[in-house]
Amino acid sequence: METGRVIENEGVKSMMIQGVEHG
Repeated sequence: METGRVIENEGVKSMMIQGVEHG
């Protein structure tokens, strides 16, 4: 069950990173 949370967390991290890259 924790896997789903980890995947969601990673998705949010990637989204945040993309936002920073796009500025």
